[in-house]
Amino acid sequence: MDIQKISDILTPDVVGIAPEASISETLQLMTSKNISCVVVMEGNHPIGIVTERNMVRLVAKQWGVIRDQEVREVMSSPLVSIEGGMDIFEAYNVLFSKGLRHLVVMDGDEPSGVITLSNIIEHLTFESFVEIKRVSQVMTKIVFTVDPEIELKDALIEMSRKSMSCIIAVDGKKPLGIITERDISHLLAEDLDLSRFKVGDVMTRSLQMVNMDTPLTSAVEIMKRQRLRRLVVVGTEGNIEGLATQSDIVKGLEGKYIQALSDIIREKDSIIQRTSKDLAEKSVYLDNILQSSIDNGILAMDLDNYVTYCNPGAENILGIKAERVLGKDLRHVHGNDHCLLRKVEEVLGEIRNGEQVSFVIERFRGAEKQYINASASGIRDYAGVLQGFFLMISDVTKQKEAEEELKKAHEHLEQRVAERTAELSKAMHGAVEAMAMTVEMRDPYTSGHQRRVADLASHIAMELALSDEKVQGVYMAGVIHDIGKIRVPSDILCLPGRLSQAEFAIIAPHPTVGYDILKGIEFPWPIARIVLQHHERLDGSGYPQCLQADQILIEAKILAVADVVEAMSSHRPYRPARGVERALEEITDNSAIRYDSEAVGACVELFTKKKYQFPSHRKQSGENLMHMESIALT
Repeated sequence: MDIQKISDILTPDVVGIAPEASISETLQLMTSKNISCVVVMEGNHPIGIVTERNMVRLVAKQWGVIRDQEVREVMSSPLVSIEGGMDIFEAYNVLFSKGLRHLVVMDGDEPSGVITLSNIIEHLTFESFVEIKRVSQVMTKIVFTVDPEIELKDALIEMSRKSMSCIIAVDGKKPLGIITERDISHLLAEDLDLSRFKVGDVMTRSLQMVNMDTPLTSAVEIMKRQRLRRLVVVGTEGNIEGLATQSDIVKGLEGKYIQALSDIIREKDSIIQRTSKDLAEKSVYLDNILQSSIDNGILAMDLDNYVTYCNPGAENILGIKAERVLGKDLRHVHGNDHCLLRKVEEVLGEIRNGEQVSFVIERFRGAEKQYINASASGIRDYAGVLQGFFLMISDVTKQKEAEEELKKAHEHLEQRVAERTAELSKAMHGAVEAMAMTVEMRDPYTSGHQRRVADLASHIAMELALSDEKVQGVYMAGVIHDIGKIRVPSDILCLPGRLSQAEFAIIAPHPTVGYDILKGIEFPWPIARIVLQHHERLDGSGYPQCLQADQILIEAKILAVADVVEAMSSHRPYRPARGVERALEEITDNSAIRYDSEAVGACVELFTKKKYQFPSHRKQSGENLMHMESIALT
């Protein structure tokens, strides 16, 4: 028989309500969700439960205004709950012994679901009922029957007094209708005055009846299919003989459950005997392994630090005999070995807290230094209670010496790599500087423009908290962002006036030219793409590719802002300098339209609050390479 766990069959949706909620709210909630109970919650903590039976008892006790009362006044408390690991028969036993139909299933301090007899019935399989042939074998013969002309009030009072879940209206012995606790809850939810009704006025006339000889499996299928809690059992002449309830059916399976448990116990007893034999054999086997281990030392201690086990490996590593330490305090045995003593004292507290500690001990064995790798943990019983300590040690002196040699060689190699990297970086910076100077020699009117753009762009990048690597890439791209102008005729570059459309058409391709020059050079950054995109704008109005928004590299967006600010604030042959203030107005007015808003914000912050100034042309030539190298070293 497959015995299922409650966690596998529970209803996971716990419908909760606050204790100060009204009876009216509770009834509406139960009716709308068609549920038989709600859990009363204070925060995440359940404090009680309200069932349909609570409602019947309330109306039987108090025939007046009950709808405005708080739910705490009618709830069942303290709450009866179970853990999800309990099996269905254990859960049924709790339900039966306490006269309940609902249990709240807890996961720690919070409810994880609700279990009812309906859940149990729905998950019992066909083979559970094979030995029980007929409904008559499990039915309850005591049935609460009334004449349909009796006052509903009197019937409910009796129903509450006898803790019955339903009333059967009969004509003689012929069943005519039924009133259940759920029916009463629904009537209350409709705000009806139940004192004006007779049983026959409100009873449900469509009864589900089965014959006494009906196979139990068929009855269970009817209950599952129609989601019923009970069936009316009748004899051959149609007279009522009893009720077959969910509780009756589950209770009828207790014999099978006991038999199943007996089988399980016998099986486990057999397993225990086999396990005991295996343990005895493995103990001998393990003892042989521990005793023959020379490279690994094993020590065990009790809670008072007295040594209870010391294998030959520990004797060999520590240079002591087992008989000298067995039954003695390990700390006293090694009282002259301050390194080991101090380390043992240090880790014992951590082990008591459930931690496993690994460490290396430096000690002297005679005149020579010794390194011992140790792993310490607690020895716990099956209940998890600490019983002692376990220490595994190995001599790693040779490995440690080899590591020290390797570390020295690695440090020397790292130093050589750093020196070589610095040489290569300096050479690359020099080459970039030379390319920048080539452009400026052909365009004396904008001499220093590229370096000033690079300086501002790198400061913006740092303000945006870009990585040091990206900051350096922005600077390097800025230093040569106009390298494509090398193909522009000098007379156009030096033209003292505004460019015509034809002249602009000659200059406009310079980002593409710069890209073609740089794309074959393996920089650590996407220099060629940054140079290609530095005249692109977020709204697609830039050139040469009319890129938009996220199509543009962040480095190119930063460079675009720096390029505009430097150009507008500097003097040109065809116009005087417009100044930094006018340049900041341009990028602010077009923030998030043409220029990246974060780059604009960082640029404005630099000038207005951090008092940034462009480096002078006079100082810039000598300090440019130093600035690039400082960024590379950060």
